[in-house]
Amino acid sequence: MFEWFSLIVMAVALGMDAFSIALVFGVGPGINRSGMWRIATSVGVFHMIMPLAGMALGAWISNFYGAGVASFVAGVILALIGIQMIFTSVSGKKEQSFQLRGIGVLFFCIYCEPR
Repeated sequence: MFEWFSLIVMAVALGMDAFSIALVFGVGPGINRSGMWRIATSVGVFHMIMPLAGMALGAWISNFYGAGVASFVAGVILALIGIQMIFTSVSGKKEQSFQLRGIGVLFFCIYCEPR
């Protein structure tokens, strides 16, 4: 029962993240329908791949080094992401660092932070 609840909470969180990204680009100028589909599909694929890769890597680290090390690595990664988000939000830069075409869509999906 608890596993299903955790899975549903994670799915809702990832869905809300993807929705917020879509909302930002939906109100922004300059993206046509094909660009919207390309970005939405790419973000959706990465929202499936990244949790699977994270769970696989976490299981590997846990089996190889122990659960304590895996939890520590996950905590450090989350802290670094949080620190980077804080610095980005207070820096005041409003320029986009890459174009949402070609390889820029890949960078966007990995970085996943619209500016």
